[in-house]
Amino acid sequence: MLLSPQVVVMKRSLGVGYAAVDNPIFYNPNTAMLLGDAKKTCDALLNTLKEKYNEQFMNQHLNDK
Repeated sequence: MLLSPQVVVMKRSLGVGYAAVDNPIFYNPNTAMLLGDAKKTCDALLNTLKEKYNEQFMNQHLNDK
C-alpha cells in the first residue's frame, strides 16, 4: 500500500457532513485541513503559486544578464 507523506483535505467548514460521521483521515498526523470553498481556495492557491514562480523566474533571468 502506498502512503502519501502529506495530504491536504479541502472542506467548507469543520462541521460534520451529511451522515454526521467523522472521517478518520482528518486526524492523521500527515493531514492538513484547508477550510473554505474548494474552487475559490484552489484558484487562490494556484494564483499565488503562479505569482511566486513568475517572480523567481524573472529574478533568475535578471541576475543572468
